[in-house]
Amino acid sequence: MPTTIKDIPNELLKHILVQIREQGGYDALIMALCVSHLWNDAGTPVLYEHVVLHNGNISRFLESTSEPYVNIWTITTQLHELTCYGHRHCLREASSTFEEAKNMFAKPLPSVEELKSRRGKRYIRNRKRTWEKVHSLTLNVKPEGSANTRYEELNRQSGKLTPLDLQLMRLASMLPSQFPLLDTFSLFTKEVYHKDRHDLERDSPGFFDARVFLELVKSLPKSCTSIMLDTNGREIQFGAASPRMCLLLRERMPRLRHLSLRVSYVCESMLIESQQKNKEPEYVHAPHLRSLSISFVPRNVSYWFDLMYARNVCRRVHFNSTAQLPNDHPLGSNDESGTIRLAEAFQQAYSQGRFPHARSIQIVSPMRIHRRSDWAWSEREYDEMMIVRDCVQDRTHALRFLPSKRMYVHDEESAIINRHNLFAMGNHEDIKLFAEDSKWHATASYKARLPVDTPEAQLEKCSLKPLTKKELRYFTESLAKERYEKLVDLHKDLTEGERHPGRIFEFDGAAFAFKDFMPENF
Repeated sequence: MPTTIKDIPNELLKHILVQIREQGGYDALIMALCVSHLWNDAGTPVLYEHVVLHNGNISRFLESTSEPYVNIWTITTQLHELTCYGHRHCLREASSTFEEAKNMFAKPLPSVEELKSRRGKRYIRNRKRTWEKVHSLTLNVKPEGSANTRYEELNRQSGKLTPLDLQLMRLASMLPSQFPLLDTFSLFTKEVYHKDRHDLERDSPGFFDARVFLELVKSLPKSCTSIMLDTNGREIQFGAASPRMCLLLRERMPRLRHLSLRVSYVCESMLIESQQKNKEPEYVHAPHLRSLSISFVPRNVSYWFDLMYARNVCRRVHFNSTAQLPNDHPLGSNDESGTIRLAEAFQQAYSQGRFPHARSIQIVSPMRIHRRSDWAWSEREYDEMMIVRDCVQDRTHALRFLPSKRMYVHDEESAIINRHNLFAMGNHEDIKLFAEDSKWHATASYKARLPVDTPEAQLEKCSLKPLTKKELRYFTESLAKERYEKLVDLHKDLTEGERHPGRIFEFDGAAFAFKDFMPENF
């Protein structure tokens, strides 16, 4: 005869509910909360411990404990029509400008008692049972608007924010006071692949307004010590007066434990606390920092007017003329000289003991190696490579994406990567995660982004397929056959136009632009 266990310790019950969440996801956990009042009380903190928001549920989450009758879309009634280059017209609801939204959401939220008196107790959820239990907040959102920055700039000159922008502004106004236990904040967008430029501009995500994006980061409570900002290069400056991420991160560095960035641009001013002429700069001290990763994301559409704004603003924050950013590199990606300066700044700061507990500091920069026409073993016009600067180990790795279309025509997104003599195949997202060696992973069931050292969480690892002996022999023979020629041509591509003066060393008769470059990792 079955027996009933009475007086289960609350910690044991919470551990059971955590395992339900990790193995079954949110749906299974919600069903467990309906068992009894005891399970509901113990499971509510587990349910709201790691919150994942996306375009479809962010509005419902924010309205669950605030005034639902505040219609944030009716400040202006007319619709704003976007003329998107190369495809159909799309409608954007003209909600408010950035200043109007900031003033509107600056008003304090009504108290729970006031809301209950307006709508009744059963309509209002207790804030202390929801927001005040949130430890990590993940925003998996798709930016709205046009995928073409030139036309997006023209359409945003009226100052109107997208509906998603307003929801993020609304969330930013709530973060400091309503999420006192928040310690991990993640924002990321998934990369979307298209076959041609027409599909790219029609179906690709839009852009984050840099003001809204940084307003979120600025409003994070002091308890937030782990930040991941993976914009996939979709953050965009709409004017030279837009705020800079560099200075905002510099203010938060002393409190951070984990920082991971995948952005289009950031400079070394995020580290320089003060600098006087003809003197070494004083770097910010981050005693709690454990891991840091900065990856630069190249953009695939032209008209990157906003990067010029970013560089002009960054130039003004430096203290001497020698640190000014050059304009000799085409817009569209972080230039090599800027990447080198950023890596050098982190290297010097680490060597000076500014990050005493850091286990990993990496600067990742993508690079395309253009092929010569007489290379018959690949039909691709270029190969993709990632340069990874490890400031803790004081060395640079080269991670190579090898061609795979000829052998795997059924999967156009597949790629082969060679790292430390290991070959594997996977989709592009897994390959990127593997190449960047990110200190963050999504949970296996409910896709929250958490630091790898988060206890009790089952983190999803990228599953790369190892090659067979026949496949491995094919690629190793191809590499060995033309290794020397590729290294020589690689040197020509990297050093063309003297982009790396004074950074040359010899390897098998070929010179390279990074003094500790590791060609053996190809």
